[in-house]
Amino acid sequence: MKAAAFIVSALVFAMPAVAQVYKCPDAAGHTVIQQLPCAGGNKMDVKPASGAGTDDPEQLRLLRAVATGKVTPGMTAEQMRTSWGSPTSINRSVGSYGVHEQWVYRWSNGKTQYVYLQNGVVTSFQTPD
Repeated sequence: MKAAAFIVSALVFAMPAVAQVYKCPDAAGHTVIQQLPCAGGNKMDVKPASGAGTDDPEQLRLLRAVATGKVTPGMTAEQMRTSWGSPTSINRSVGSYGVHEQWVYRWSNGKTQYVYLQNGVVTSFQTPD
């Protein structure tokens, strides 16, 4: 019996946590990101950073950025891909300091944006003029 309980709990904790956030219209017609369902809203499943709870204010900030298609420092590479999709190209440097990546996004409007990650976490980004 103890072995079965251990296996069940191991499977539950091994499953990736997914935060459900909702894009909802407010009274003025603006989009609001919240954790509760709403009339006319769209549910989005977004993964928080590994080991982070979805009730953590920092994680909520990151999840809101992902849900609205924005980029912000602190996002994981997976959150970045969920927000903006796969980059056009990735330039990678590996050294004793870890892995530094420059993600290049070339958009159909001719603009190019760069996102910088260190060890799989967004540290900064550049926006076009």
